[in-house]
Amino acid sequence: MYGHPQSGKLWEAHLEKQLIETKGVPLESYPSNFVFRRGQNDEDTLVLNFYVDDLTLAGGTKEIQQE
Repeated sequence: MYGHPQSGKLWEAHLEKQLIETKGVPLESYPSNFVFRRGQNDEDTLVLNFYVDDLTLAGGTKEIQQE
């Protein structure tokens, strides 16, 4: 896929589909960011950011992140 003119768009579409299937909610005002909420508490909320093939997960506890 590397080197293909559409590789970035194809990867983004694939990743977004997977994140939505795992209950991620895209943030309209911040493209490439998804929120995952497990419970009612803020500590159960995770934010995942992706840029190309780098993913960064923030929030929650270590146990929640590992789930």
